[in-house]
Amino acid sequence: KSDTAKANLLIKLCEATIGSEPRKSESYARQALNLSIQSNYLKGTASGYRYLGLSQYVQSQYGEAVDNWLKGAVIFDSIKDYSNLARLYSNIGAVYESQSDDIKALEFNLKSQKVAEQIGDTARIIAALGNIGAIYGKKSQTYSKALEIDFRALELATATHDINSQGTLSANIGEIYFYQQKDTMALRYFNKAYEAYLNDGNESIPYALLNIGKVYYRMKDLRTAEKYQSQAVQYAEKIGAQRDLAGALNALAETYFSKGEFSKSLNSLQRAKDIGLEIKAYEELKVSYEGLAKNYFKTGDFKNAYSYQEKFSTIKDTIYNIGYTQKMEGLILNYEID
Repeated sequence: KSDTAKANLLIKLCEATIGSEPRKSESYARQALNLSIQSNYLKGTASGYRYLGLSQYVQSQYGEAVDNWLKGAVIFDSIKDYSNLARLYSNIGAVYESQSDDIKALEFNLKSQKVAEQIGDTARIIAALGNIGAIYGKKSQTYSKALEIDFRALELATATHDINSQGTLSANIGEIYFYQQKDTMALRYFNKAYEAYLNDGNESIPYALLNIGKVYYRMKDLRTAEKYQSQAVQYAEKIGAQRDLAGALNALAETYFSKGEFSKSLNSLQRAKDIGLEIKAYEELKVSYEGLAKNYFKTGDFKNAYSYQEKFSTIKDTIYNIGYTQKMEGLILNYEID
């Protein structure tokens, strides 16, 4: 009983330090694991593997994390703790997705979904379906499958009043319709996402406004596009969302350029560029540099046009190299790990 209590305390210490001191968290997890194994405390052993994997994941030790989550999954299954089993399957799927192994990611997210459905854990079902939909949504050949899954998840999220998931799923659906050139449907679901984020007080509000703006831009309704892009700028400024602010300024600059308002376009691009440099938002910087080159060329300032074209070419290579490194190290991730 004493070892069990100590193991549980160590797990709590592990949980408390995992974000700030992952090495210390790993030490606590190992101690909890050893105590639990010695006293044949199965729940503690499984939790030890779970938190050991989490602490390793935070330290970018992805292979070790997956190995420990697999060990924990076997024990959670044996003691019929199916909620934690579904959780670990989801974590493992997230690591495989981050390494661009969509087949393995799909396999473990489907396992997570199956377990969650067996125990009626709606929140886990929604999370698993959302992850599966995101995987299918990567390729045009599987858009219809992605929509089918996203709609099912959205129905569950609506029934359980999960507003945050409603926003995310509506945005994902809108993206697929946008890629399919179905602007009316894209607008409908981007608006649904915006309403959900607004009701939830979610930080993704600028992203939702940008999505609405990009549909109107493609529809050549530049006045309405400008309206939503300007709102995205204002909201991002209000909540201090610098990356979203850079994205909104870049989008607004493109609309100004299409309207022939080159001075406004340059001003927005310069602001976006400064933010991008400050926070090292290379994707946004790429857009800013390209826009600046295009604006300066259009207005006859060929020296600056050439300078920004050079910067655009350089940053494209930088992004490629960073992206390659991140894929190799498993750092590109869209899932919540717990």
